[in-house]
Amino acid sequence: MIKKQLSIIIVILVCFTSFNIQAQESSKSKSASKLYERGEKLILVNNAARINTKGLETSPCFYNNGLLFVGEKKTGPIDRKTGLRYFDLYYSEIDKNGNALPSDRFSKFISSPYNEGAACFNNDESILYFTSNNQQNGVAKSNGKSGVVLKIFQAQRGTDDWINVQELPFCSDNFNTAHPSLSADGTKLYFASDRPGGQGGMDIYVSEKTGNSWGPPKNLGPKVNTDGKELFPFVYGNDVLFFSSSGHKGLGGLDILFTDLTDAENFEPVLLDEPINSAKDDVGFIMQNNGQRGFFASNRTTGNGSDDIYSFEVKDGTLLNKVNMDTKLNITVVDNANNQIIPGTAVYMVKAGKDGSLEDEEFYDVELVKENTNTTQIQLTRKKTMDLGEPAGFTNDNGQISLTLEPNQNYVFFLKKQAYDLKEHFYATNSKPGSHNISIPIKLKDCATVAGIVTNQKTGAPIPFADLKISKSCTGEVIPMTADGEGKFEICLPQTCSATFRAEKHGYIQGLINVTNPKGNINQLTAEVKLLPFNNTPADKIEAEGTGTIAEGSVIVLENIYYDYNKALIRPGAAKELDALYRLLKQFPAMRIELYSHTDSRGDNAYNQELSTQRAFSAKNYLVARGIEENRITAIGKGESQLRNKCADGVECTEEEHQYNRRTEVKVVSLGDPVEIRYGNKGPEIIDAKKTQGTSR
Repeated sequence: MIKKQLSIIIVILVCFTSFNIQAQESSKSKSASKLYERGEKLILVNNAARINTKGLETSPCFYNNGLLFVGEKKTGPIDRKTGLRYFDLYYSEIDKNGNALPSDRFSKFISSPYNEGAACFNNDESILYFTSNNQQNGVAKSNGKSGVVLKIFQAQRGTDDWINVQELPFCSDNFNTAHPSLSADGTKLYFASDRPGGQGGMDIYVSEKTGNSWGPPKNLGPKVNTDGKELFPFVYGNDVLFFSSSGHKGLGGLDILFTDLTDAENFEPVLLDEPINSAKDDVGFIMQNNGQRGFFASNRTTGNGSDDIYSFEVKDGTLLNKVNMDTKLNITVVDNANNQIIPGTAVYMVKAGKDGSLEDEEFYDVELVKENTNTTQIQLTRKKTMDLGEPAGFTNDNGQISLTLEPNQNYVFFLKKQAYDLKEHFYATNSKPGSHNISIPIKLKDCATVAGIVTNQKTGAPIPFADLKISKSCTGEVIPMTADGEGKFEICLPQTCSATFRAEKHGYIQGLINVTNPKGNINQLTAEVKLLPFNNTPADKIEAEGTGTIAEGSVIVLENIYYDYNKALIRPGAAKELDALYRLLKQFPAMRIELYSHTDSRGDNAYNQELSTQRAFSAKNYLVARGIEENRITAIGKGESQLRNKCADGVECTEEEHQYNRRTEVKVVSLGDPVEIRYGNKGPEIIDAKKTQGTSR
């Protein structure tokens, strides 16, 4: 029987044939209990409320720090087949509680006048696979039989947007190919298609990648596919596939099931319990790597309109109890000179971002840099000396240690052994479950580490960010250095070498100390450089150790928050200064700020004003997602009204020069109690200083 009101997403994405629901009996096999235990404590929350509208939101996938999803275009023509506007891709940040924040259109370049549908990414999010109507030169292309079919395209991450859009080779003008999902190792792409030779309706297929080529699609067979419709595949890791089906026995409409891909020919797909499945259509299931949280879409009556995006959380366990997505890494530590194993090496493990930056914020100082009287820049600087805490373990008599790592996670390993240099090694799991072996060489020391600190001679308090000049007698070189936020610094001093450590800081008399490293010594040495405050320095300033004061009305310029041209979405990995601002706001909980966002001059004034407002809210949402209270931040767009260089309308400029105008500024509105902020002494980096001489900024 034809459903009176179909899930709109099925009409949009598979609107070319009628939708007949025919139940097919299935039973839970013995192997199912190895993966799924019924009775898990599932909590369902419509916590995507800020993105759900009276229209349709569906097909979520993980991207950056949030969700990419399918939604109706805000304006434009109506699709005659559905009575709705055509679909586009949108992006929403997710805050620390798992709540989706207000969304923004994902891409201008891949947004066509027709439908963009379900999508996925490769591990480093440099390649996008997405569903779209078949079209040529921006015009929908009908095959003259079933109409305009769906195809899967791929696009590459470019400087400003997604580029090099190409149709995947197994698509055709004669049938639909949609809903891509890529395995964790990037070698298999699962999708739905009604191509000839299937079990009936839409079936799930897989294409395997060899080199840069995709192989012929393979039907997953009658255990997965039925004479109904199987849609919206999502591969969890490499071995478990979730999908929606109308042909397996369920609760009604489309239901979400999963199968074990390691034994798909024999494994009976397992139906997920309520509240994930319902009497309505439930589609687009995705789950985080820890198996505890995820999202899906449903047109159940509790939503805001048509299909809405819901999230779920599993209490006291994971959704799939027996699936191990972790990577077991076996590390062998060897001497880099002779490859001999080194037992007893302490191995520290720290989570890292994709750029190698450490996720633990305790390894960084917030540094404010004065640009002029009222303007300051902010940055995170890695501490010169770090307290690594307790090691993850020590290498055994064979120089080996085994560690369990999370999937899709980057790590920095620190290897510490007496008489050897501290070794830093970056490693990315990239969803490589199972056991893996690596060898890390470390170097025997030929010098002694001098662990130094700059202090106030009167109070003994450390002096942060003091300038140092270290003169080595054995080489004659002079090494400039800056102490970290705790006044600490480190240098390696060769045997039989002496060095003079000279430190200075505004408000203090220059101080120095000599250190000599005896012959044969490779053990750690210490050095304390004491600075005496000037006699006329007020006592309160002495206690503040030469720090500056940030006042109400101060402006902090965020130079390096990079937005794509014509977009409000912050580029992945391009918000380090927002991370520093977050640290500052956490450090001073009474501080309230205004975020001013600026565009370049391209585009008309009204559009740029709106775009800058969206960008300001994007920056605000980033901070709110990390846990800063909304009422402490006011977001304001300034458009192109305050350009910092020559690049006004009609002036030819480079992309770098235009980028200089795309910035966000922070005005300190109130501080509550007065605060002292430690300032660094590095000057700001002016991106286009040479190109804008004689022009206003």
